[in-house]
Amino acid sequence: MNRLIEIGFKYAGNWTISGEKLICDLTGYSVTKNVLYAFISNGDIKYIGKTTQQLRTRFSGYKNPAPSQSTNINNNANIRALLIRKVPVDIFVLPDNGLLNYGDFPINLAAGLEDALIEQIAPLWNGGNSKKEEHTDKNMERDTSLDLSELSELSELSSKETFDIKIGQAYYNQGFFNISVKHQELLGSNGEEITIYLGNKASILSGYINRTANTNATPRIMGGKKLSIWIKQNFKQGDYMRVLVLSRCSIMIQVI
Repeated sequence: MNRLIEIGFKYAGNWTISGEKLICDLTGYSVTKNVLYAFISNGDIKYIGKTTQQLRTRFSGYKNPAPSQSTNINNNANIRALLIRKVPVDIFVLPDNGLLNYGDFPINLAAGLEDALIEQIAPLWNGGNSKKEEHTDKNMERDTSLDLSELSELSELSSKETFDIKIGQAYYNQGFFNISVKHQELLGSNGEEITIYLGNKASILSGYINRTANTNATPRIMGGKKLSIWIKQNFKQGDYMRVLVLSRCSIMIQVI
């Protein structure tokens, strides 16, 4: 997930379900064409696809797949299976701004990137292997560590809001955590990108805020596999981690 955000993928909405009806709630890019899109659940990339149609038109195929459309049928079932279990499915997109050219010939960004991303990330719904995905994420993780003294926004840590979060099984394994009602107003809006600093020698990752996963609209911080790996390296289940709110779209997680 982190690598998609780093190359420009943006939150565009989420899937929901009402009775038997699958609903695509697009908050942006609904009429965008030539787009690369991804379905992400709790920070885990489940599917990557592309379309030359308007995004809302393409997604109508997932909502109501025809008998011969195996990809639509499979993704419809996969999305439903998660939503029935109250597991969120978010939509991210990388629109083509039309600026890439080779000589006089325009390059279709979505078509050019799709195969490379699927090969490197191996999303499960694209037929990938989840073990390969985890292995690739570990191997491709960049060294983004830095001293806290280099960050002006971290210069007065004592003045920032802090709270502790207990690491249960889901937080330990799935690369996300929830923010309580008491502290929810400290964080940004649904879909906003959030910078997460990890530890006192801070490594940086890009995540996003999900306010649709919890029924009371409290923020869920989606950090993906990089966050999951870091948590496993520094905590055991049942430990507490300290969250330092630097701004509405930046936090630091400390080992206590």
